[in-house]
Amino acid sequence: MTHSYLKSTLALATLIALPTLSWAGTTTKAPATAPVEKINSSAITGDIGVGVYSVMYSRGSILAKQEPTILPYVDLFATAYEGDGFINKAVISLNITEYYSHTKTVTKVSNNSWYENDFVPGIALTSGKFTLSESLHIYTTPNDNTAQTFMGLNTSLSYDDGDLLGALALHPSVTYMQRTNSHGQYFEGAVAPGISSGPLAVGFPLTIGIGEDNFYGPKDGFAYFSAGVKLTYTLPVPKTYGAWSANVGATYYSKDVAVTEQGGFKDKVKDNDVSYTAGLQINF
Repeated sequence: MTHSYLKSTLALATLIALPTLSWAGTTTKAPATAPVEKINSSAITGDIGVGVYSVMYSRGSILAKQEPTILPYVDLFATAYEGDGFINKAVISLNITEYYSHTKTVTKVSNNSWYENDFVPGIALTSGKFTLSESLHIYTTPNDNTAQTFMGLNTSLSYDDGDLLGALALHPSVTYMQRTNSHGQYFEGAVAPGISSGPLAVGFPLTIGIGEDNFYGPKDGFAYFSAGVKLTYTLPVPKTYGAWSANVGATYYSKDVAVTEQGGFKDKVKDNDVSYTAGLQINF
């Protein structure tokens, strides 16, 4: 093999090898794609539903007993702030509840089944596991031209002990209400333990209420103790239509009737009573 032939062969091999070597150490990049915009969850949530009660109680005081009371309601929640720091979350809320029940204790000036309208705006501030809620309760009786509108400022403090106690969590809360258009103070302590399995959840709320300074009427002190059970079943409805659930429950009341019953029902109510309820709710 001549010297000139060897040089030509080496030159040809080099030309063939260079492209191979240059590509061997190069990472092939995927074609660029447009960035995907992150879709945040809605800052506005809520629920709408209806409940039917065999006996309608409000803080241990009976509202209607002749017939079942129907309560359509709507709750709206708007997250005003969420982040780190001492205050983790701030939520503005609004509750509207209507009471429909036939009763003979009112003057019929409109729909004779429309017993009460509740309008409750509020705000809740969360710090860690504690949530402080402040709300203004305005209760009117559209079908009674003699009843006074109830107005009260309600303060509640709740603690989420789920991480601490797990399945044995009590979810305790304390509540104080001050009537703003009349005299009266109300104090409440409550726990709400519960268990769940799949679509079924069972709660066992326990509440004790105390009325002072004519909140109910002339007599002050212990008002009532209640113990209930509530079963909630999540219905198999597509999530695009919201989260549907049905519930049934019963609540036992042990009361000081002389404190809680100041209206037209005070002579018809026993110290011990049970109220049954059933309802349907849609969360969105």
